[in-house]
Amino acid sequence: MQQSDLVSKILSNTFKKNECYKKLLLLEDFISHEYSQKQGDVGTLTDQFKARYAGTSDETMRDSVGEWGDEFFNTILLSGVEAIEGLRHAVTLLPEIVLYVPTVFDGGQVKRIGEWCRTHMDATVCLDLRIDESTVGGCIVVWKNVLYDFSLEYFTRQHRDEISQMIARVLSVDPQSKASA
Repeated sequence: MQQSDLVSKILSNTFKKNECYKKLLLLEDFISHEYSQKQGDVGTLTDQFKARYAGTSDETMRDSVGEWGDEFFNTILLSGVEAIEGLRHAVTLLPEIVLYVPTVFDGGQVKRIGEWCRTHMDATVCLDLRIDESTVGGCIVVWKNVLYDFSLEYFTRQHRDEISQMIARVLSVDPQSKASA
């Protein structure tokens, strides 16, 4: 596998750049500290990797990295830690979209947002999700060094006069005159 193929495998189930780095650290730990040819009793490299991290707090990451398959592991094993360093560098070069959102998203939501961004913006884009309560009712997006504010706060600031006029009209209506009409 070429480095571009390895990066594609990583991006197949990883949507945040910081998760790419975490998975590469896990992989580096496995390759440099745990794997040896003598551990063949566990099965394939993927099986050995999953067995190594079973029952740890890294199980979700483990399962995700395990999906990359034996060809991925064999390629990394042949090149060693240098391959992981190369992948780490490749990840730093990936485009990134920063999203300021009002709440933490679960894995499924991150995946849906990541898939949408990769379909409509860039096939290799990674997410950088940041929590900002002021974005309630929307979000703020930074893409290619341009900020797009889709927050409710921004909208209300932009339309303050119109909103004030609408509220004034509603408040100026006499409820009794409306009832008699």
